[in-house]
Amino acid sequence: MSEHAKKTAAHIQMEQAVIDQLRAYKRINARIKILERHPVGNGMSDARTGDDAAIARLNELQELEKKKKEIEWALDVMEEYKPEYGRLLRLEFTQDKTPAAMMYDLGISRSTLYAWRQKALIAYESITGIKVSD
Repeated sequence: MSEHAKKTAAHIQMEQAVIDQLRAYKRINARIKILERHPVGNGMSDARTGDDAAIARLNELQELEKKKKEIEWALDVMEEYKPEYGRLLRLEFTQDKTPAAMMYDLGISRSTLYAWRQKALIAYESITGIKVSD
């Protein structure tokens, strides 16, 4: 494999890792809501009982809250560093906006949207230090 091909493959892997982390934000929020609204013993099926189930759910909730805060922190930093990139990532990944809606909200063209998106994903990766597993 040529050096250029290796760099391209690494870039694609990095971009996918960033996208996966940002897409997880909505799933994390949904799971947090479930855990907060349905305490142990409130109709939620769980093979564990009593204290073990409560501790497991609390641990899961704490881990999800940590992941959520890490993503929000990275987006906050991104908005300070490159406001247009941070806003673009929030619109796409936390607000589920379509490309057309993002172009309208940001006042940019489609080509600018995709150029900014690629740069925003790279900037997000450098801020968070996401590592791609081989």
